Amino acid sequence: MHTTGNFILHGGDTAFANRQKLLFDKLSDAEQECNKNKIVNEPMDMDSNIEQSNYFQILKAGRQSQTRRFRGKESIFKRPEGPAPRALNRSIPDFHKNPHKWKKYSLDDVSNDDMTEESNTRAALSFLKELKARRSLEKLKQSEKMDINESDLVNKSQMKIIFKSKKKKISTEIGFKKPENNTNNIDNIPIIIENNDKPVFKNSKLIMPEYVVGQKRKTKVKKEKCVAKIDRSKQLKLDHLEELDEEEN
Repeated sequence: MHTTGNFILHGGDTAFANRQKLLFDKLSDAEQECNKNKIVNEPMDMDSNIEQSNYFQILKAGRQSQTRRFRGKESIFKRPEGPAPRALNRSIPDFHKNPHKWKKYSLDDVSNDDMTEESNTRAALSFLKELKARRSLEKLKQSEKMDINESDLVNKSQMKIIFKSKKKKISTEIGFKKPENNTNNIDNIPIIIENNDKPVFKNSKLIMPEYVVGQKRKTKVKKEKCVAKIDRSKQLKLDHLEELDEEEN
């Protein structure tokens, strides 16, 4: 190695030596460029810091000038007269004021084994099992109800619909009407019977006589005419006129 500051490896052929020389030359050039950038960036950073400090000073001066006109005047903001909301939380709690309204629960009777994570997991698993059992029972009840309803529907569908006709009662008995007894009838009154047995031709139609089984023919009672009785002694006699006629003849 040389006494100079350059690092050189001896040995190898000329191609290796040339590559080594090129590599170290590039490294020296890169070092020089980095040093130049450092020298240039340092004054720029100083200038930027100065500008920022001046900017903040200007802002402070502007704010002071804006608030200067409000000095000695009444502020728009007014403090609330009531206490702050946090002060309400500092009051005495209700379970201290009214202990009879509250019930205190303690875990003195619970052992440490029951308060472990394993015991909590066991309790949670048992609770989940109970819930599953309840749900399964509810599902069974619902399925039974559905089966009952389906069976009822099947039975109703299989049933035949029978329509019953109304039976008319046919009476074989023949009713005979009794003849009306008129108490006002007189034995000597003549009875006239209408002869309706013959058919009648009316309005181009042949009407046959009506006949009802077991019914007698209607009879019409002839009303008696009142005959005025004349006294013969009071009658006028014209016999003398007849005698005169005979004499003239």
